[in-house]
Amino acid sequence: MTNQIREKIRQEMDDVYQISTEIDEVLYKKYHMLKKNKVFAMAKVEEHRCNGCNMIIPTYLIDNLKRDEELQYCENCGRILYLEK
Repeated sequence: MTNQIREKIRQEMDDVYQISTEIDEVLYKKYHMLKKNKVFAMAKVEEHRCNGCNMIIPTYLIDNLKRDEELQYCENCGRILYLEK
């Protein structure tokens, strides 16, 4: 059983490494910096509020999120914002 768990962990670590090499390095570092300083690096926007800090998100940021052209950050806590589709 222990060997199976170790193999699964090794496989998952390999998967994480593979995915991380495909992500833009600047974005990867920004994500880990946020994760280091906060429990969650990302926050969902619900009812025009950041779930990370509960502050109201300006309309222009929500419009940018809807266009899904680039990452948007909370102006208050700095977390990466996302809308659930």
